[in-house]
Amino acid sequence: MNKDLPKVYANKIDKELNNDQKVFYSSTSYKNDIRSINKKINDIFSSPNFVYKKNVRIITTNGTINKTIVGINNNNLLTMDNEVISISDIKDIDIN
Repeated sequence: MNKDLPKVYANKIDKELNNDQKVFYSSTSYKNDIRSINKKINDIFSSPNFVYKKNVRIITTNGTINKTIVGINNNNLLTMDNEVISISDIKDIDIN
């Protein structure tokens, strides 16, 4: 039962391999889909619980911030602190 298997040719690797540095996998990927962000914002403002202001967590390209939003103007969110946050910079928005 002991049969000799044919030898497999394997090329000798005599150089340093670094081809895995060009590939990156992440388990959490954020998609910046403007339509879904606009839908989330419109859902916040059209909810029956929204009267004047709403505490939200906003994930932007610069980081995560917790703000109280009071209005929307064209492509910007208006906060209670008189700050203007561009909707194009927002990656995700959630109600606190």
